Formats: sequence, C-alpha cells, structure tokens
Amino acid sequence: MDTRPDEAMRTAGLEDLARYWATAMQGDKRAVSRTVNACATHGPDSRVDRVYGTTDLLPTVTGVDVIEVSEDDSDHHIVRVTLDGDGVSDLLNQQVTEVAA
Repeated sequence: MDTRPDEAMRTAGLEDLARYWATAMQGDKRAVSRTVNACATHGPDSRVDRVYGTTDLLPTVTGVDVIEVSEDDSDHHIVRVTLDGDGVSDLLNQQVTEVAA
C-alpha cells in the first residue's frame, strides 16, 4: 500500500483522526476498521480512506467509526467522524479573535 499520502499529511502537521481516536483517546479499534474489502484488484482488507485534521481540532473529536456499505453502492466504506459542536464553535471563534488582534 502507498503510504506517501499519509506521510505527506502528517508531515504537514495534520493528524489522522481515526488513529488519534483509536490510540490516544478511547482505544476504540472500530475507528481504524477496513474501508476497502479484500478483492483481486485491491488486495487484502485495507484502511485506505482517512480523515485528517489539525491538532487544534483533536479535542473536539467525539467518535470515529466506519460504516460498511454494500459493494453495489461503493467499493469503499464510509468513514464517519463526529465532533463536539460547541468545541468546534469555540475553536473557530478563538481563531477569529486571534486573527482580529
């Protein structure tokens, strides 16, 4: 599997939200479930779909999971990230205040 995109995102200072949720916060391994089923063209079950965010966003993450869909709908499953709305609002308002100052 090509890991260069993940390396580029992490080098840019972004975090894989599923990896963060699974290791740093809750130990919820569902967050890093496969996003592609094993098949002849893709190889083994793999987690290729990811959501990245800044480190400022990490405290607002309240969950990450993978929703499996039928292969008739897509060959990829859905990565769902849930965020604390008040925390995101506070973060955005803080950034606006810092820019204005």
